[in-house]
Amino acid sequence: MQAQILNRYLLVFWCVIFWGGAHKALAQKTAFIENKGQWVEDFDYKLPVGYGGVFLKSSSVTVNLVRPVSDKSKQSGHAHQPMYSGSESYAYRMTFLGANTEIKANAGLERSEYLNFILGNDPERWKGKVHLFEQVRYKSLYPNIDVLYYFSTDQNLKYDMILKPGAEPDRIKLYYEGQQQLKLVYGNLMVQTSLEDVMESAPYAY
Repeated sequence: MQAQILNRYLLVFWCVIFWGGAHKALAQKTAFIENKGQWVEDFDYKLPVGYGGVFLKSSSVTVNLVRPVSDKSKQSGHAHQPMYSGSESYAYRMTFLGANTEIKANAGLERSEYLNFILGNDPERWKGKVHLFEQVRYKSLYPNIDVLYYFSTDQNLKYDMILKPGAEPDRIKLYYEGQQQLKLVYGNLMVQTSLEDVMESAPYAY
C-alpha cells in the first residue's frame, strides 16, 4: 500500500470518479444518505456503491469496495443466481491536508423518499425518516474554498472545488492512503486496489 500527496494548482476544477462496471450498475439512481446516528462510524453521509460505499466527512472521503465471493459447490435453485459464501473488501481514503475539520455538511436537492433504520438492539440507533440528498457541500474547507459532491449525468460521483475571491489554490493538497498504487493515465488518476481500479478524471477548470 502507498500514501501519496498530490497538489492541485487550478483556480476552479471538477473531478469525476468512475466506477467499474459491476459497481456502476449497482450505483444507479442512488443518493447520499445522512448519518443521524444509525451508524456508529464517524462520517456524515454514505453513498451506497455496489455492496460497499463512499463515506463523506468534513475533510476526507473513504471508499470501501466490496465484492461477494460465490460458492460454486452450492446451488441457489435458480440457474443465474449463485450462492455467496462471503465477501472480499478493500478500502482507501482521500484526505484534504490542512483542511478545516470542524465544518458541517450542507446537503441539497433532497429527495421525496426517506429511509427507516432499525439496527441491532440499541434503540438509540433506531432512526426514522432518514433523508436522502443528491448534493453535499462543505463550505470553507479551506479559506474561501468549498467542496461540492454530486452526480454526473451517468451517475458517477463528481466533486467540485469552488474557489471564491481571495482563495489560495496552493492550499489544496490531496493525501491518498490505503491504495496499492496511484498512476496517471492520460492525465487521469488511477487508484489501484486488489479488487478493482477506480479512475478519477483529470481536473477541469472553468
